[in-house]
Amino acid sequence: MKRNPSINLNEYSDEELFTLANRAKLFNQSQLTEIIDELLKRGYSSEVEKIITDLIRLKPIYSKFWARVFSHLIDIIILGIFGTILGAFMGSIFSRMGENGKIVGFIIATVYLSLGNSKIFRGQTIGKKLLKLKVVDTNSNEISFTKSLFRTGLYLIPLFFINYIPPGFYDTSILVLAKQTVFGTFLLVFFVHFLVNNTTRQTICDQIFGTYVINTQAYQRQELEESQPVALIVSCFLGFFVLVIGLITSITQNVSSEALQGLTPIKEQINQLDDVNSSILKEVSASYAQFGVNDNVSNAKYLMVNLFVNENHFRDKISDDIENIKVVHDAIKIILKDYPEANNMDYIVITLTYGYNIGIARLSRSIHYSNTPLYWSKKVNKNVFSTSKLMLITKPCYIL
Repeated sequence: MKRNPSINLNEYSDEELFTLANRAKLFNQSQLTEIIDELLKRGYSSEVEKIITDLIRLKPIYSKFWARVFSHLIDIIILGIFGTILGAFMGSIFSRMGENGKIVGFIIATVYLSLGNSKIFRGQTIGKKLLKLKVVDTNSNEISFTKSLFRTGLYLIPLFFINYIPPGFYDTSILVLAKQTVFGTFLLVFFVHFLVNNTTRQTICDQIFGTYVINTQAYQRQELEESQPVALIVSCFLGFFVLVIGLITSITQNVSSEALQGLTPIKEQINQLDDVNSSILKEVSASYAQFGVNDNVSNAKYLMVNLFVNENHFRDKISDDIENIKVVHDAIKIILKDYPEANNMDYIVITLTYGYNIGIARLSRSIHYSNTPLYWSKKVNKNVFSTSKLMLITKPCYIL
């Protein structure tokens, strides 16, 4: 709020100016700035310093922990709503995109956050505007779109693509596991650094690009300080430790899963089937105890086959038409013919999944069938499918 131009501070006595300053500390920052300048002209430097100290204590410049967290949650909700609306019109297209659908959400989130946090929108996304926060540089100026773009991408790339499997790669390949380890380590360090860095509440991205998230209602003449080194030391130590352990685990997991690489050509054949957008094949072992008998423990081996199919498989009365789903018939034939190990499994679990995941929103509908290899072999030969073990699950949700 601007001071009434008809009021001349020169006409106020020193005592009256101090009274006005104490009132303006809570309500009118622009008027307070003029009062402070007038008092400094009159030689009250020590008194002004006390006023500023009290003001900083009442209205610190840096964003508070929960204010920044809640502003981020608001932006997540906004992106999720937009993604859900987009999915209502383009869900079938996103479904066919498979893993690449995450690129769509990544682009939308990057544009939204980069524009909002830049000077184009005065350093405020909708979440930050509601929580009275904004992004600035070390000189308290709003940042350019380019800097905002790189700042945003630094943490959105790991967030969106930590579980992304590039075309032609297996989910247990060393490069995919290494990528997950590096991105996971960064996200963990990102959160820990923000939690530990309670002086300026800068994230790693803020420190790299020299930015701050400040409170717009704070006294804006406060000088922005550098973060204490302890936060960076803790983050680096934790990051190095987690990264080394993670990479060792990834290498071990890759070596132990070499036997599963035989599933890769089977997966490639299944992906060529009509109506199959992509597939996931895994061998899983499980132990279970008979109810009421502590020492009777059994082990079971499962071949998990998840087929990501088109929406037409989830229309009308699916449970009454199981025997007519050709894609299940074709997938089972490929598995039993070209993967002999499947006959040694206790169960083959077939899952039909329709949905999409664009990072900011996703929808998943699944139907599961589970039976022994012998059972499946007989049904394939007879061209008949049973509905005895059917479960339909629908899981819509929002993510970022």
